Amino acid sequence: PWNYPMMMAVWKFAPALAAGNTVVIKPSDTTPASTVLMAEIIGQILPKGVFNVLCGDRDTGRAMVEHPTPAMASITGSVRAGMQVAESAAKDVKRVHL
Repeated sequence: PWNYPMMMAVWKFAPALAAGNTVVIKPSDTTPASTVLMAEIIGQILPKGVFNVLCGDRDTGRAMVEHPTPAMASITGSVRAGMQVAESAAKDVKRVHL
């Protein structure tokens, strides 16, 4: 995420928005500023609540995946992080994109 964090996010959320979904993005805790700025710009275009950013660490990400509302979770991260997301998502049979 340190080399092009905004593009990595765009690859994930653009198809979701195009399909009519709302999104919640948790940027890397080491590079949140660019994603927050992007959300401020996008917030001027999309209706409120369609594009959301939640900053935090891995515990925040875990809570997001384990929450019952999302139907899908997507991650760009380490193999270990991907395994943890897959394990958490499996509890509710959520789709994952690792």
